[in-house]
Amino acid sequence: MAERALDTMALLCKEMDPEGAEDMWETFYNDGIAAIDWHMVDTGDLSQYESLEAIDALGLGRNDSLCMWEFSHSIIPGDVIFVKRGLHQIVGAGIVTGPYYYVDSDDYMKVRSDSKDTGNYRHRINVKWEVPVEIHVKETLPRKTLTRL
Repeated sequence: MAERALDTMALLCKEMDPEGAEDMWETFYNDGIAAIDWHMVDTGDLSQYESLEAIDALGLGRNDSLCMWEFSHSIIPGDVIFVKRGLHQIVGAGIVTGPYYYVDSDDYMKVRSDSKDTGNYRHRINVKWEVPVEIHVKETLPRKTLTRL
C-alpha cells in the first residue's frame, strides 16, 4: 500500500456489546488495540480478501462490508483514530502503530494485559492511545462503526 498523508478515521466503540457486557473501551485502551467483531459470520482473517466485493459476497450488507474492508486494508500506521460513544461523545483518540491482524480461534481469548477478556474481537490493529477524553459534540456523529473523516 502506498504511503499517504496523515488520514483520520473514527471508530465506534459501542457502550454495550450485543450481549450486554461491560464497556470494551477501557480494555482496548489498556491493551493498546482497536478491535471490531463480526461474530455472527466467520469471516476469518480479513486480509485474505483481495477486494471489497469479495467481502461483500459474505452477505453482510454494504456498510458492514465496507467497515471490514477499511479496517483491514485501508487503515495504516500513522492514521489517527477517534473513538466515539453514541452520537454525541468522543471518548478517545490514538495513532495507529501497526497493521491489521487477526487473532485466530485457537488463541483469540489471549490479551496482552490483565484487563478483561476481549472475547470475539478478533479483528485488531495496534494503537497508541492518548489520554482518554470526554468531548461532547453538538453535531450528530455517524452511526456507522467506521467512518473516514
